[in-house]
Amino acid sequence: MALGQLMVIGQLMALDQLMAIGQLTVIVLDQLMECQVMFLVQRIAIGQIMVLTQLTFIVQLTVIGQLMALGQLTVIG
Repeated sequence: MALGQLMVIGQLMALDQLMAIGQLTVIVLDQLMECQVMFLVQRIAIGQIMVLTQLTFIVQLTVIGQLMALGQLTVIG
């Protein structure tokens, strides 16, 4: 999967930019909100971003600001 891209509900949503100091800007669509997909937008200190959803997955934000997604993210149920 390309950097800065998340596969959600069959749509590829690109993250326009990663902000400095462990902060990630995430665009949440109404479609996602209807599915009750909740994003923890920022995570201090370690720079690890945990997304707490029905899917349950973890993405890591490195110190240089590159987003590395582990596998493909799809909606369950």
